[in-house]
Amino acid sequence: MKITILIVMLSACSGCLARAEVRSDSEIMQRLSELNAKRNFEASEALLLDFLKQKPAAANVADLYLQELRDKYDAHDRVIALASKLLPGIEKNAPEYSARVLYLRATSILLGRYPISRERKHLNQAKNDLILAITYNANLMDAHLHLGILYGIDGNVERAKLHFQRSIDTANVSDHKTAEMVEILRRVLSMANERPKDFVEWAKHFYLSETDQSKR
Repeated sequence: MKITILIVMLSACSGCLARAEVRSDSEIMQRLSELNAKRNFEASEALLLDFLKQKPAAANVADLYLQELRDKYDAHDRVIALASKLLPGIEKNAPEYSARVLYLRATSILLGRYPISRERKHLNQAKNDLILAITYNANLMDAHLHLGILYGIDGNVERAKLHFQRSIDTANVSDHKTAEMVEILRRVLSMANERPKDFVEWAKHFYLSETDQSKR
């Protein structure tokens, strides 16, 4: 009897220790960033996946991690592959982040994969992700922006204008950088209204420009 009680107590303590070892979101993100800085992406991804097994709803960490891979390291193929792996769990456990993960996968296709391949299928894949993203979050400004460009590439100027206007309408202009982006969007929208052919040409070259597009 005493042995049985001891085993139960030890098991309970082991459970407590396991829970104690679950790091906070900020702590895990710091560790992930440290590994990424060393270009140890395999280790950081393994750590993220293990963390999400313990905290399945911590999709905010996955969001920040994917964004860091995309913006800081141009690791677009990693973002695409990992976003695809994470999406089912995020849709189940933290659906409010589904739009963000779809958006990050789409922009990694547009900024990383499409400029190299120049294949129409990659534009279609990104468009499908963005359309699904705005079904999760109709106010995702950046998704509407990219949809406006993609419909411009298609020559569908009227549909493009709707998404640019939606992007403007959903923008948080209290943020200085966002306010600057809105002014650019207004100029693009004016071009689409006044010079639709020029707008279509601009859209077709947007993702192919040799100039860094600031990881939009």
